[in-house]
Amino acid sequence: MAYRDERGRLKRIVDAVRRKPGPTPRKALGEGYSLEELVSIARRKSVTLQERIPRNEVLMLRNEVLYRLDPLIWAGVNKISRLVSSEKIFFTGSNEEDTTIMEMFIDRIKLRSILPFMIKDIFIYGYGVAEIIREVNKIVRLAQIDPKEFDYQRQEGSDYILRNSDGSIKGYRQKVTGQEDKKFKPEDVIIIKFYVLGEECLGLTPLEAVFKSSWIKINLEESLGEAVYRHGYPIYWYKLGSIEADAKGFEVTPEKVKEAKKYLHDLASANELVIPWWVTPGRLDAKSEIKGVSDFLQFLSAEILAGLEVPKVYGTTTESVQSNVSQETLDFEKTIRTMQGILVNQLDEQLFASFRKEIKMEYPYPQLKFTEHSEETKMFKARRLAQYAKYNFITPDEAIENDLRKIENLSLKGKVKRKDACVFGMGSCPVRQTVKVSLESLAKFCSNCSKKKNRETEEVIPEIVEEEEEVEEEGINA
Repeated sequence: MAYRDERGRLKRIVDAVRRKPGPTPRKALGEGYSLEELVSIARRKSVTLQERIPRNEVLMLRNEVLYRLDPLIWAGVNKISRLVSSEKIFFTGSNEEDTTIMEMFIDRIKLRSILPFMIKDIFIYGYGVAEIIREVNKIVRLAQIDPKEFDYQRQEGSDYILRNSDGSIKGYRQKVTGQEDKKFKPEDVIIIKFYVLGEECLGLTPLEAVFKSSWIKINLEESLGEAVYRHGYPIYWYKLGSIEADAKGFEVTPEKVKEAKKYLHDLASANELVIPWWVTPGRLDAKSEIKGVSDFLQFLSAEILAGLEVPKVYGTTTESVQSNVSQETLDFEKTIRTMQGILVNQLDEQLFASFRKEIKMEYPYPQLKFTEHSEETKMFKARRLAQYAKYNFITPDEAIENDLRKIENLSLKGKVKRKDACVFGMGSCPVRQTVKVSLESLAKFCSNCSKKKNRETEEVIPEIVEEEEEVEEEGINA
C-alpha cells in the first residue's frame, strides 16, 4: 500500500515537470502589478518602468551656470557646436531630382539655423529637442523646445514612464507655465543626443564629468584674483620722525601728519617725489606667489578640455602640450566626424524618413553630408581622390563633379547645350552643324525639316488610332 502511494506521488511529480506551461495573460506595464512583480521586473532589467539614467533638473541648471561662468567651457561648447553643425550641409545622391527635393525641404523647415542650437543643448543639458510641426499632414517647420521643460509622460504621482501594451514609450510632455502640460507622440518630436547609457536615456552631457574641475578652477581664480589684488604688489610705508629728529627736538604732531599726507597725496601718479627730511620711506614685498597656483590652473584646464574632447591647444596650455598639436587636431577631426555620423542617423530616422514617406520617395535615398573644417583633412582627401583617379578607380562624371563642387562651396555645373542642338529638342540640327545661322534665318529650314515632319506624324498617328478604336467600341456597344 505504501509502495503504491509512493509510486503515485512520483508519477504526479513527473507529470508536473513534463507539463508545458500554459499561456499567461500579459499586463500593461504599471497596471495591476504587485510589489513582488514590480521588484522582479526591475531585477530582470528587460523592460522596466523607469529610465536607466534618471533625468535631473538640478544637474541641468548647474551645467547652465557653468556654461555662463567658465570661459573655457563657454568656448569649448560653442566651438564644438559650430564644428558639428558645419558651415554648410548638403545632400548627395544618384538622383538629382531627389537631392534637390531634400535640400528644398531642409531649407523650408530652417534646419540649418536650428541645428547649432540643438547641438549646444546637447552639451549643456544632455539632449536637444525640437517639435515637428505639421499642417494637413505635411511637415512645415521645426520648433525648438527647452530641454529643462521636456520629459517622458509619466504616471500621475510617480516617476514611472507611461508605456503602451508592447512596452514602447507612450509619448513625451512639455511643462508650460500657467497651463497644462503639452503632450507629444514619439513621431512628433526630434530628440538628438550623443552620450547615452541604454536606449531609454534622454541623454548625458560631458559637463557633468568636468563639473568638479571647473568649479574648483572658478573658485581658485576668484581667490587668486583677490590675493593678487590685496597682496600681490609691494606695499609702501612711510615713517614720520627718527632718532636724529628726536635729538633735534622734532615732535610728531597732528599738523605734521596732515602735512606729510599732502606730500604723499599724488604718490600713485608721480614720477618724482620730494619729501621732507623727517619722513622715512620703506616697502613690503609681495606676499603671494602665483606660480604654483598658475600651474594648477593649467592642470584643471587640461582636465576640462579632456572631458569635452577638445584639443588642449585651444585652452590654457604649456609649451609641452604644443608638441602634440597636429596629432590632437586630427583626432579632434575624427571626433567631430563621428558626432556628425550619429547626428545624420538620428535625423534620418526621426525626420527624413517621415518626409520620404510623405512624398513617396523611392530608394536609393539622398544622403546628408557636412563640409569638413580641417584643411589638413581636406588635403588628405584630395590626394586620395587624385590617386583613385590616376589608377582609374573612379572616372569623372557630372554627379561626382557636382558633389565636389558642393564640398568646395562652388556653383553646380549645369547641363551645357550643344551649339548644333535643334531648337525643338530633336537632337542635332543638320543645318547648324555646317553653317552658323541666326534663328530668323533658321526658321525657313525648320518648316522643311524631315525630323520635325516625322515627329509630327508620330504624334498624330496615335490620336487617329484612338479615335478609330472609340468608333469600333461604339459600334460594338450598339
